[in-house]
Amino acid sequence: MYISRGNRKLEKASRLFLIWNLPAVESCPGATPMCRRRCYARKAERLYRGVLDARKRNMAATRRPDFVPGIVALIAKTGPRPYFRVHESGDFYSQEYLDAWFEVARAFPQTKFLAYTQSFHLDFRERPPNFVIRFSVWPDTDYTKVPCGPLAFVGNSRHHDPARFDAAVPCRGKCASCLLCWEHPGDVRFKIH
Repeated sequence: MYISRGNRKLEKASRLFLIWNLPAVESCPGATPMCRRRCYARKAERLYRGVLDARKRNMAATRRPDFVPGIVALIAKTGPRPYFRVHESGDFYSQEYLDAWFEVARAFPQTKFLAYTQSFHLDFRERPPNFVIRFSVWPDTDYTKVPCGPLAFVGNSRHHDPARFDAAVPCRGKCASCLLCWEHPGDVRFKIH
């Protein structure tokens, strides 16, 4: 299993963040056609040797019965951080996998976990208080299926809910100093990059 200590937006913040990734697209059952086509996470899989292999190993690890104790031990060994991003790449592909992450978050109550998801069909009611879930809304999302909760509008998704889109706080692209997505209870919006 591999946990990253940051990305380009988090270069100087490895003492704050850990990131867990799965293969882009193949682990994303709720991704819209536009999301699949414009997936930013696929870029790293194409450009950097070993990224896709590491994500595939992580995917295989999630299917093992010892995933939760294994990832808990890895986080403990790595040194828990105040913030943990679940899925810079990938998504919750099953209820069992989502529930496993909720169990991991309960093991680290001092850490705030964050995930964006389009897996609207899953049950998020058992989410622990230190786990922020933001439901991703793309321009081609079926808005009638989006669960109640904080949203992450992507691109020009204004037509879904103009007032809510306009009230969403725009991403500044500086995760290490902003922390908006982890701390802000309302909606956020992102440019497609």
